[in-house]
Amino acid sequence: MRSSVGKAFSRGVVSRRRAAALAGVIASAVGAVSAPAALNPPFNATLVGTWDGWVGDYADVWGEGNYAYVSHFGDAGVDILDISNPANPVRVAEVRPDPPNQDASSQDVQTGDGLLFIGLEYNANDSVLIVDVRDPANPIQLTLVRIVNFEDTHNVFYDKPNKMLYLANSRSPARVAIVDLRNYDPDNAPATITTPLWVINGIGTSLVHDITVQNNILYAFAWNGGVWLYDVTNVVTTAPVFLASAPGSSTHSGWATDDGKFIVTGEERSGGGIKVFEIINNAGSYSLVLRDQFALPLTEAFCVHNQANVGYRSYHAWYQDGLRVYDINPTTGLLTLFASYDTYPGEVSSYDGAWGVYPWLGQDKVLVLDIATGFFIINVGGGAEIRLPYGLPESAHPVLETPVQVQIVEVGSTAVDTGSVTLHTNVSSRGETQVTMTPLGGGIYEGNLPRVPCGDTVSFYFSAGIAGGGSVKNPLNAPASSHTIGSQSAIIEHFRNNFEQHLGWVTPAPGDSATSGFWTRVDPVGTSAQPEDDNPSGTGTFCYVTGQGAVGGADGAADVDNGITTLTSAAFNAATEPGLSVGYHRWYSNNRGAAPGQDQMDISISNNGGTSWVPLETVTENANAWVEKRFLVSDFVTPTNNMKLRFIASDLGTGSIVEAGVDDFVIVKLVCSELAGDADGDGDVAPDDYANFDDCMAGPSAGVLPGCAIYDADFDNDVDMFDYLAIHEDYTG
Repeated sequence: MRSSVGKAFSRGVVSRRRAAALAGVIASAVGAVSAPAALNPPFNATLVGTWDGWVGDYADVWGEGNYAYVSHFGDAGVDILDISNPANPVRVAEVRPDPPNQDASSQDVQTGDGLLFIGLEYNANDSVLIVDVRDPANPIQLTLVRIVNFEDTHNVFYDKPNKMLYLANSRSPARVAIVDLRNYDPDNAPATITTPLWVINGIGTSLVHDITVQNNILYAFAWNGGVWLYDVTNVVTTAPVFLASAPGSSTHSGWATDDGKFIVTGEERSGGGIKVFEIINNAGSYSLVLRDQFALPLTEAFCVHNQANVGYRSYHAWYQDGLRVYDINPTTGLLTLFASYDTYPGEVSSYDGAWGVYPWLGQDKVLVLDIATGFFIINVGGGAEIRLPYGLPESAHPVLETPVQVQIVEVGSTAVDTGSVTLHTNVSSRGETQVTMTPLGGGIYEGNLPRVPCGDTVSFYFSAGIAGGGSVKNPLNAPASSHTIGSQSAIIEHFRNNFEQHLGWVTPAPGDSATSGFWTRVDPVGTSAQPEDDNPSGTGTFCYVTGQGAVGGADGAADVDNGITTLTSAAFNAATEPGLSVGYHRWYSNNRGAAPGQDQMDISISNNGGTSWVPLETVTENANAWVEKRFLVSDFVTPTNNMKLRFIASDLGTGSIVEAGVDDFVIVKLVCSELAGDADGDGDVAPDDYANFDDCMAGPSAGVLPGCAIYDADFDNDVDMFDYLAIHEDYTG
């Protein structure tokens, strides 16, 4: 392949890798950034920055906020890089384990809750080193986890929601250890932890190479036994419960899609590639069905190594071929190559090249670590992104077009062709229609969804061309996936709480741990992160926000810090009639501070007064605006007369600015009618439909007031006497 020297590499034997592997350094296509020459040209990817400050071999990589954690193969050290300027990563610290683990190999790293977990393999006395990285530039070694038979810990996984640490060793027999860190206090940390909560034995017959935990399911990757699934929902009191397994050969690692529908595994062997299994849950009986698989030819690469998924986008570190990114079809599970960037200039030489990948800092900041050539930050997706700053419309209208807006975000020197921003629509699979969206300024574009008859749906996605070639889409893997909504013509409101009065909402909740930024009902004092006013489309001035600072105060003066804060609604009745929805306006901001974009707000619903909860949405978008959301209750739980909503805002791990808000809670029924003036959607135009007409009749050319579109019978963007006459023609009494 490339004019370079291959490297003799075997587990436990480290060779130096300089010289020819770094010969031929060339200028990248991005500014002054330079990187090793690559044989394969980038596809839908650009280099953002590199770092190669360690003289030996590299292993795994993790990221959080503005920092990257780079581990060493055959060496115990871990480099901490400041990547706040992605084009110029800078090492700010190195963690070097104290004796007796100074000669270990730090082959896996992960962070969470302000802690760094380093797996200690080979020549190690212990299993895992826990390091305080609340200030990443000044790491402090805290605790050695020392579990019998786990002295060679090859991989670690920290289940942040449940505060459990999972260990996989590189020895036989195959087993996984679980360490309970719920009461771990970095300010009063123990020197050692020696007792696991559980040890799972019998996972295959060789060794467990890697583990992940997502949505309370443990995925264990057994070297000669494939992928094994365990339920760890009640792990505090109950041993993990086996769910299912699927066979594999040299199964190395894997990652599930965010919704748990598919698991993607990688096989580390000659010619090893990736497999996509669908996870089928049939009333608690689990099975795994192979849906797709792919491997590169041996002339191009030895095999795949690590992988990670963000939604239905799958990222892979591939020996000798660098970063490869695939889209997973959400229906079929089939793979489509989305982007690639080659990081290794050497020949095919078994275990060498890209080792680790970390994609959760955004598609413009994908971290890749190559054993030989070091640390890379890569932008995939054409250097631009299509965002939904105001969310998606909840529904289309049967007689009116529905406006929708997107925001184009350009990265670096990438430029979007402004005339190419397109809305693609398809009403009930009758054929695609394309509409060029209108620029409104500030990167915002608007287009209209077509009229959608009652009972039909419209699927749609957005695209934009990149100047010089390529494109970007939303959803990322469109048209394989798209947004889909139904049709409605009116909203019948059953209940509204605009928070001008205290109506039984409760804060805090047991288990809240935040030290500031508690939920409070106020007329908010604005900052660049918190709203100055409550929802402008509602009434009154009060809402719930996370903390109230002084006028003119700093962004972080009263935001959420050091834990979670919970707001729980009063009980409400959603069983008075079928088809009721709950709605609210929410505010969320987490794009400032030391670790922007690393926290979230979890919103859940209960139909048993709060005994159990079902997620409605996890909010990570930084709209910095009031966003309206509505959910059909029966899509999530059986409606009862003892319903509650719960809002949990969190600031976990490295500190950041977190502000959240809630306003205008409603219980509504969404109805659909194609009769102009049928305000209650019951299929006729009768006296009760005229109840709000006078309030809506603003006159010619005055525009249509909120909630009044059903009365604009002649579609001229106003409600006047002509509309009254048209509606009267449909009068049925």
